[in-house]
Amino acid sequence: MLTGVEKRKLGNGLTVLVKPDRRLPLACVLTWVGVGYFNEPDELTGISHYIEHLFFKGTPKRGVGIIAQETKAIGGYLNASTIYDHTYYFTVVPSGSVNQALDIQSDALLNPLFDAEEMTREKEVVIEELKRKYDNPNPYAWEKLLEMAFERHRIRRWRMGREEEIRRFSRDAVVEYYNRYYRPANITLVVVGDVNQKSVMAEVERRYGMMPEGNVRHEVSPVEPVQKEPKMSRLLGDLSRVLVKMGFQSPPITHPDYYAMTFLSTLLGRGRSSRLYRSLREEKGIVDSIGSSLYASKDVGFFTMEAELKPEKIAVCEEELWVEMERLRRDPPSIEEVSKIRNIIEANFFSEREDVMGQAYGLAFFESLGGYPKAVEYVQKMRAVTPAEVVRVAEQYCAFSMMNLLEYVPKSVGQGAKVDDRLENLRKRVSGLVEKLGPVMKPASAPKAPELQLPQGVTEPIGRGIEAIPLDGGGTLLHLRTGALPLATIAVYFPGGRLDETVDNCGITQFVLRSTLKGTENRTADEIAFEMESLGSSIQVESTADLFGYSTNVLSRNLETAMDLLCDVMLRPTLPEAEIEKERTSALAKIQRIRDDMFRYPIELFYQSLFGLHPYGLPRQGTEASVRNFSRKQLWEWYSETFTWKKMVVAIVGDVERERAIELVRRRFSVTGDADLEPRAQLFPVVPNRGMREKVETRDRKQTGVVLGFNGVSLRDDRYFALEVLRNHLSGMGGSLFHELRERRALAYTVTAFNIGLMRGGAFFTYVGCSPEKEKDVRDLLMFELERTKRRAPTAEEVRTAKAYTRGSHAIGLQGNRAIAYAYLQQFITGRGLQAVTEYDRYIDAVTPERVRAAAADVFDLENCAIGIVRGEAA
Repeated sequence: MLTGVEKRKLGNGLTVLVKPDRRLPLACVLTWVGVGYFNEPDELTGISHYIEHLFFKGTPKRGVGIIAQETKAIGGYLNASTIYDHTYYFTVVPSGSVNQALDIQSDALLNPLFDAEEMTREKEVVIEELKRKYDNPNPYAWEKLLEMAFERHRIRRWRMGREEEIRRFSRDAVVEYYNRYYRPANITLVVVGDVNQKSVMAEVERRYGMMPEGNVRHEVSPVEPVQKEPKMSRLLGDLSRVLVKMGFQSPPITHPDYYAMTFLSTLLGRGRSSRLYRSLREEKGIVDSIGSSLYASKDVGFFTMEAELKPEKIAVCEEELWVEMERLRRDPPSIEEVSKIRNIIEANFFSEREDVMGQAYGLAFFESLGGYPKAVEYVQKMRAVTPAEVVRVAEQYCAFSMMNLLEYVPKSVGQGAKVDDRLENLRKRVSGLVEKLGPVMKPASAPKAPELQLPQGVTEPIGRGIEAIPLDGGGTLLHLRTGALPLATIAVYFPGGRLDETVDNCGITQFVLRSTLKGTENRTADEIAFEMESLGSSIQVESTADLFGYSTNVLSRNLETAMDLLCDVMLRPTLPEAEIEKERTSALAKIQRIRDDMFRYPIELFYQSLFGLHPYGLPRQGTEASVRNFSRKQLWEWYSETFTWKKMVVAIVGDVERERAIELVRRRFSVTGDADLEPRAQLFPVVPNRGMREKVETRDRKQTGVVLGFNGVSLRDDRYFALEVLRNHLSGMGGSLFHELRERRALAYTVTAFNIGLMRGGAFFTYVGCSPEKEKDVRDLLMFELERTKRRAPTAEEVRTAKAYTRGSHAIGLQGNRAIAYAYLQQFITGRGLQAVTEYDRYIDAVTPERVRAAAADVFDLENCAIGIVRGEAA
């Protein structure tokens, strides 16, 4: 946790934090720079993000693309992000390569080229990223809300800048801005992982000590005046659902009231037992989804409640948001709610530290607030918040006069009445409703929160072996003790589900899973949600192409209680009719939401094009027709047929001893009965379609999403591993497709490839997001590069690089308990076996250039490919 951190300030002012973590052979190198959007003058809006892009574009020692290629060659993952008040760059690598990672990162930081030609090309990439954001309804609405809510503070600006602003950036402006803020005194370097502190510190001194010091003069945002009148705006767009966002200026993270505001946000909008979800979603059926969030930096904060709903429910939704705010005074947070939120805060604290990147970011973040030990102080203060403080901050910061209300609606809805008239009407309606709420109640006094118990000492390595233990009556327990953090994951999965679905009932597996959470013989839907979230967690359900089930990640001291709840949901559901109707409304809304997603929906169209009527080609959420037809009888039959108890696999991964895990599972899952039915579609093979098949839809969007691909291979096919290497040769920073489409030609921001191995086949495909006018060039280049890969084997060096990255990515993906549990479950159920996880590196090591070429030749059938496109035609 926070023990064992060594902090040093170099002579030039650079702050260095190094923390050993022996759990996995990984390390993260993170460079935190105290500069972001708030430091930019108006004429340079977006320059911080532009410099983030340029950071990896070359040095005198490493040309364009070499930084990414060298990182890939040591098995590392490279990325960066720009926030309102900071920018960070990070690399996660196998721990044996930490010195090479420091060499690469230090070179990028100290010796950027800022080549004029590359800067011009990268502007086009940034503009493509900007267009992607315009097409994403929620982020777009968020930025428009901030633009309305603030008059002077820089949070009101479009944070990546506008296209015309980006095009005006000069090299001189970039160099001046970089030299001003990228100074040692404004930088924190963090290294976390399986490293030797002394060795890493010496390496940092050698590589970063030469960086010239310099004073940093931060340009700060103008101060925002107190809002005195409510604001309201309506945006029209090509949407399927309405987004309503209500926001309030709130205190910064450095203010004492920040903790109570965070508590308020969690109380109102975190999880299915939150007040907003229970009232507006479950009890009244006004919204399809709802939540709340709090953003806070050192000088500004913003609290938001946001909902997705049908157009006819806009007015009543806005009324009820206010009713819930006012109800706080009549119904202050209860002792049970306080206890629940304290557990959520504690569980979040530990969960955010399951991986080396999360630890590194947390150390840098709190160091920027005055010192990394403040992380524990932050949690303690959060857990010490009282009900009275929550009520007070709600009254102080969430008054009607301080409201900012944004509606993002389908074009067909129109602008409606004048804003002033609608605001006054809302004020009157709310006043009338509040009068009916009853008298104000005095908040209860909550007991003092117990001290946070932190694990001590340097962590020990996690064993890679997992034990498979047969259960009475059938089924299997997979157990792995990870220790170090007081967390544990329980995951219970079954084979089949979606693999048995047809056009008429597609989506039924996911629907049944969610419906089992809505009531049991012992608990109502509200009780299930509240009891689970009182443990600081929730029950997640998942229906993949080949398997389905439940999982939850809890504090290990709550494992038994969580297991009882999970078993109740799985073994004793009642599928109440009223709850089924609520779930039907929710499922239909999700189907429409996916259609608005420029990443997920092109992929869904591709699957339909590739697999046709095979279950793999059917949408996970179902179609509107199938979901509307689900009956309670049909759901019960599906539950009875697909929950094949003798094939159930339970995984427990975390801070749980073997004998305790066995006892917990055997006592609850000694399921007996008749032999399970054989899933109907287990022998339904994928029959490749012939010819080039396209599914295309057109939307009012600034970008086009292009997915192009082929039938792949199953997880049990040895070619799968060659295709994994090929995927990583083609995509990601340093990949050949990435290099051609993004770095050389600036045709797109998002360029990636996927290798999906399934039980009955697979899919290999590429995704590119680009401006509509670039679609033909993108498709032609994709075809050219894939045909070339098919004909010519990658070089030995290219394969070595891709193999190193593939092994590294696999290790990086297995850091959290939930990820570990799912990886073993998937391989166990789909038939490859547990060794596919434990011996993954051996399978990858066996891949040769010729095997890669042969796999490409087998799969890349360009005359028989499938394409899914959502084509943008911006008005």
